[in-house]
Amino acid sequence: MRWLQAANDALDSWFGRFGVAQGVVSVAWAAGLLAISGLIAGLPAADPELFDHLSQAGVGLLIAFTVAIAGVGMSGDTPEEHGDWLRFGCGFALSALVGIAACIALSSPAADPSAALSTICLAWSTAAFAWIGITVALSPVMIFHSNLPPQERSPDGGDAK
Repeated sequence: MRWLQAANDALDSWFGRFGVAQGVVSVAWAAGLLAISGLIAGLPAADPELFDHLSQAGVGLLIAFTVAIAGVGMSGDTPEEHGDWLRFGCGFALSALVGIAACIALSSPAADPSAALSTICLAWSTAAFAWIGITVALSPVMIFHSNLPPQERSPDGGDAK
């Protein structure tokens, strides 16, 4: 019974205020805009080699993202602040995994995807990889900010001079 309570607490935590779902929805929103733009522009089906290269880039970014999130976790954040960010970041990571899997599936020359499916996969992968790439790029700033005393973290600088 104790493990059931722990699993329930974990689900409540993951889908809490800034849960995994918000990270996935952020990627889906960006991917939707990219896909609509690509479909309106009438992009042809992408070459399978592009999907192969994109999946390799996605794996590299996902590894860097994992290291960056671990670094933010080791910083001076309070558990609540870190928990919110970690759940949001897990949504990005899950979205990137879906993008990597889709790219691997379409990288086979035998896949022969339609132009619409190719555009949707490219849009999702690009959006997911962009979100995790931005997070990796901003992680030093996030770590620095989380190590500041709480009174210096406010947007206007608080009482610190």
